Amino acid sequence: MAIDTTISLTTFARVQTFWAKLVAGDVTLVDEIINIVSQRFNTETFRTLKRTAYVSEVYSILKPMQYLYLNNFPVDDAQTFTVVEDTTTLTKDTDYVLYPQRGLIARIDKEWGVSDSEGIWRQAHRKIKITHTAGYHVVGTTPNPIPYDLEFAAIEWVIQV
Repeated sequence: MAIDTTISLTTFARVQTFWAKLVAGDVTLVDEIINIVSQRFNTETFRTLKRTAYVSEVYSILKPMQYLYLNNFPVDDAQTFTVVEDTTTLTKDTDYVLYPQRGLIARIDKEWGVSDSEGIWRQAHRKIKITHTAGYHVVGTTPNPIPYDLEFAAIEWVIQV
């Protein structure tokens, strides 16, 4: 089985660097273990850690709140980021402020006429749709590379299996 690049948090070459006894003949087995470990990390964090595009991800606001917390982060704000509330497309820095590293969207309070004050997301059931790209890139790339401690933890798990 080949390594699943949509979820893998590390590569055979990176594991081999840390695991001196690994021989080239074990590539298939290690790729499978990397997939299993990467999926386990996703399951434990309740999100997809590897960079993924999300189209019309649906959110509900159960009670009025200042921030909308995205399911997946960090957000790659260089890619398309669209927020649709009901049928209205919101405008960044006019209707909301995006905090990409934390995966937070703050509503701007238009009632007070202050562009940098934070407003309230009104209660809404499945009426907010967000299209964005979020998650970590491969180590050494930008923006948002996989943090070294997260990759090293994945490598440790692969070695222990």
